[in-house]
Amino acid sequence: MEFLKAFIVNKVGGTNISDTFYVYAGPRDNGYLDIFNKESLNSFGLSNVEFGMSVERSLLYFIQVPMQLIMQIFYDVIPNWGLSIMFLTIVVRILIFPLTFKSFRATAELSKLQPKMKEIQVKFKNDPKKLNEEMGKLYREEGVNPLGGCFPILLQLPVFFALYGLVNNFFLLRGASFIPGWIDDLSIGDSIYYFGYKVFVWTDIRILPFIMMITQLLSTIISSNISFKNLGSQQKFLYFGMPIMFFFILYDMPSGLLIYWITTNIFTILQQYYIKMNVSERRNR
Repeated sequence: MEFLKAFIVNKVGGTNISDTFYVYAGPRDNGYLDIFNKESLNSFGLSNVEFGMSVERSLLYFIQVPMQLIMQIFYDVIPNWGLSIMFLTIVVRILIFPLTFKSFRATAELSKLQPKMKEIQVKFKNDPKKLNEEMGKLYREEGVNPLGGCFPILLQLPVFFALYGLVNNFFLLRGASFIPGWIDDLSIGDSIYYFGYKVFVWTDIRILPFIMMITQLLSTIISSNISFKNLGSQQKFLYFGMPIMFFFILYDMPSGLLIYWITTNIFTILQQYYIKMNVSERRNR
């Protein structure tokens, strides 16, 4: 990691004109770059040059900074970046737990309406327009949001995109192993077998995307008390189609992102069991 000094000489009208360029060869990290703002630490006697400002920052930079800090704290305790991502995920899930609890309650309220929903579906099965109108009327009267159960999935998307940018820019994750022999680099996929040619749209087999899809489906099933046959087509897609859609979207993503998503799913399943037990105890009182 250093600054390289380069000289370029051009001849203009018989006169030699020279320019000096300094090239930084090192990690793209604000912490490292800011060190060189001090005149005594950079090799060319300049101060207040703000090298860190040259690093491209995303719109979610304000989320990435605390995320990186939390990961670094956990890494200092247990030097494994994969575990740091998992601990970060748990912190995020704890912070949004109040919203998750409200979402679960909305789903539980919707499940209570199944008998009425079934009656409307039978009564207006030949009139889709009237069916939708009556369903909407029922939701309004009962104060229920039919898509409330999908809120936790949508809520974690900004965090996911912030982590995506962090994985791409945080150089310490490059080459960082989580499980040797399987996940040897958190900044790339967990390829276990290369085909050498394309099969459908993939060139290799990866395990984490399948684990992600299965845990997402389990999380969706456990969180929903609603019968699948009573769901509308839009709700069916949101509840069961999204995990499959995310499987294809995330298949080629870095292992670090999938570890975050899988940990989120597992922690969500545990949360849902806790919430169900809590709600059940309140009903029995």
